[in-house]
Amino acid sequence: MKKILISLCAFSALSAGLANAADFPATVQYRKALTGPGYVVMINTTIKEDFPAIMTVKNSDIGTEKRYEIFLSWRHKNQYGPLEGVTVYGGDEITLGNNNYSNVNFSIPK
Repeated sequence: MKKILISLCAFSALSAGLANAADFPATVQYRKALTGPGYVVMINTTIKEDFPAIMTVKNSDIGTEKRYEIFLSWRHKNQYGPLEGVTVYGGDEITLGNNNYSNVNFSIPK
């Protein structure tokens, strides 16, 4: 019983922490890829700090979901497309996540 109570308290504290997470510190844009198929995702951080993130690209038309570990730098534009091994097409849903911030979701129009 004691373990269950401790687990519930830990889950409650974790859930409260996620609810109060700060917004993901980045702006996201996209453009057509010049050297390959699809689009390039351009991410600019809004804080002067480098941090890791997970970018999830989900295509509901064909039912695929790919995850990429990315490292965002505040010193330059972060671009992810065919040259970096990231394939993004129109209609894809993209999620950026980090444990310290709330996730940001956006989609590429078809």
